Amino acid sequence: MPGIQEGRRDHRQPENQDLWFPESQEQALIMLRPTSLSVQHGLTIDGATSLDLDDAVHLEEHAHGLRLTVTVPDLSFAVPIGGPADHGAAARAFTRYAGERVREAMLPDDVTERASLLPDGPRPGIAFDMALDSKLTVTGFDIRRVTFVSSGRLTYADAETAVRTKGTAHHQMLALAWEVAEALLDARRRAGALALFDLRSGWMTTEEGQLQRIEGDRAHLGQIIVQEMMILTNTAAAEHARSHGIPILFRNHAPRELPTGDRSRLNALLAAAGGGGRHSALAFRSLAGPLGRASIGPECLGHFGLAALAYCHVTSPLRRYADLVNQRALLAAMDRAGAPYTHEQLTEIAGTCNSIEEEARAAKREGFKASVYRAAQRSLTHRRFDTLAAAEFRQLLRIVAERGDDGTVPLNAIRAALQRRLEGGHLSPQDITVALVDAGYVLGTAAVERIYLWLEENPAAAAAMWNRFITVEGWPAVTFRHQQAGPLHAIRHVAEGTAEIEGETFISQREGPERRVAVQLVMLSLIRRILGHEAPAGGVRASILGEPEQRVATATLEAVPTGSGLAPLPSDPKGFLLNEVAVKRRWEVAFTELPRTGPSHAPTFTSVVDVHGPEGLIASSSGTGGSKKAAEKAAALEVLPLLPADEAVAVAVRVQTAGPSPAEPNPISQLQEWCQKHRLPLPLYEFAMFGDLTKPQHQCTVRVTKADGDVWEAAGEGGTKAAAKTEAARGLYTSLSESLAA
Repeated sequence: MPGIQEGRRDHRQPENQDLWFPESQEQALIMLRPTSLSVQHGLTIDGATSLDLDDAVHLEEHAHGLRLTVTVPDLSFAVPIGGPADHGAAARAFTRYAGERVREAMLPDDVTERASLLPDGPRPGIAFDMALDSKLTVTGFDIRRVTFVSSGRLTYADAETAVRTKGTAHHQMLALAWEVAEALLDARRRAGALALFDLRSGWMTTEEGQLQRIEGDRAHLGQIIVQEMMILTNTAAAEHARSHGIPILFRNHAPRELPTGDRSRLNALLAAAGGGGRHSALAFRSLAGPLGRASIGPECLGHFGLAALAYCHVTSPLRRYADLVNQRALLAAMDRAGAPYTHEQLTEIAGTCNSIEEEARAAKREGFKASVYRAAQRSLTHRRFDTLAAAEFRQLLRIVAERGDDGTVPLNAIRAALQRRLEGGHLSPQDITVALVDAGYVLGTAAVERIYLWLEENPAAAAAMWNRFITVEGWPAVTFRHQQAGPLHAIRHVAEGTAEIEGETFISQREGPERRVAVQLVMLSLIRRILGHEAPAGGVRASILGEPEQRVATATLEAVPTGSGLAPLPSDPKGFLLNEVAVKRRWEVAFTELPRTGPSHAPTFTSVVDVHGPEGLIASSSGTGGSKKAAEKAAALEVLPLLPADEAVAVAVRVQTAGPSPAEPNPISQLQEWCQKHRLPLPLYEFAMFGDLTKPQHQCTVRVTKADGDVWEAAGEGGTKAAAKTEAARGLYTSLSESLAA
């Protein structure tokens, strides 16, 4: 690599090039590139007090799409490998902050100041150029050494003003940048990334899916613009390194192993997180445990939180050592020089950075806990509870639980604050769990019932609470049965859940407008029973508000004939009606076709079915469809739930399962039952994603550990994780069945 050593001029550079020399050899040297290098302009968007400006954005619109250029400082000369600044940066790994103020910088102050992309003069820079098509797919990627000239230094508030106000400086580019950033965020979310930005609920996620509160006095459009542009750049750089075999430090992330080995709970949380709004924030909070943290390493393992096949850090070389290492590797490849690091060296650097990051997190947690406890204690002294942060209010509830009703705690004021947080949707599943489990007996029955009343209206939070109990308390996953009953225009969804805890079996059954809601309400009922908070007579609403419960009578699963299981709706309901119901009951079933309607190329058929018994008409209904057969089937489906007697109830339900129909058993359930039968641990499922990001393929590997420690395993692929999991389970179950039969 070209460079300057020992404070001397690199004689390969032109004589007329202006240089910035350090005051001493211990200070870093920053030098401008030759005048032959292209000048690259860009806007920096950062905090008002930031001095380490290490990324700038420039966006242009062309006939064939967009050209995005992200420029970062070129530290080739400022921080040579093996120099004092490099050793110091490696030892610190990253810059520590206290709010927007730098607490401990990774690089010396003079290096940071001279390399920062400030508007007071040109700087040596590295430009990452990306060509984007109309779908914002990266169709071209290039790396260039440039002379960077700032187009302007903007704060987040400045950027937001420029986006929203026509005629202001940089409005055109930043309005386009905001439009692109919104589209990139939405595309990442649809691709499965853990991405949330919801001003209504007051929550957003960081780059890697960590949930954080949106502060009311912050300008957020600038934040999202920078975040999305940097994620796109980092992803493109990682893919470039992966496809060209350039050894760098990748940023990898995978979900932790779950206690049961089953990812269904994780999938449910991910689905809730992607729904948007208040319940998304609750799901994101519950995801913190099973998802864990990302780490760096020389192997490309993919980034689950970002739904990226490859990801790395290159956009903050002033603040993160991994970015500086990757910059050196990419520049060496661009210059066709030897790799600056061996695989062993990258592994050692990654281990050091990961350890330092974890140590910093642990120290921050301990300091945070102490700060939280002090804030909770102060709130008790001053009787001010509404201004507490979530963790501080949670600590307040723990203090209430410790002290009990000893006269020193203003319980009424705390109950009122709890209710206000409930109504505002500002309590996480963890907060609610602490309120119920730890402080419930002190807060009193009325406060507990108000929490359950809120949970009845927001059952998604109950599902998130159950997931926390699985992680923290070791509760099992709930085993569900589902069915739906009633006519097609008013289907009722019923779920029954069973959980066994410490030898005691808990069963609950609830009805909801959707299967998902019915399942969540079952979890809520189970939580009540397990925690010993039995519902009061007349219902929760009656006990708190004096209003009777307004509920539709629930169709119970016990209505299905004993021993028959959940009867599936027949694939030929007309034939079933004629042969299994009418013949056995000696009823008369008559189908009448009404005149067709609609255009000739797309007619609508209508059929009416009448069921007569010895004493006259029993039931009548109609159905429509694109053919006579379809209309008769629809009519039969409508009339079956209207028929009296047990058989009618049995055939009027449809089993709602995620897997195959009873004619084709669900291999995931088969494999799980096989393990339980042979007293083996439940199967462990692992997922990987490959292929084009726009049409990813999923691979699932399932493993079952034998008593002697040997492992059976099989793999499956599919367009979705569910399909890949089903194929993997089918393969292993078939293999096990055949081997035992032999």
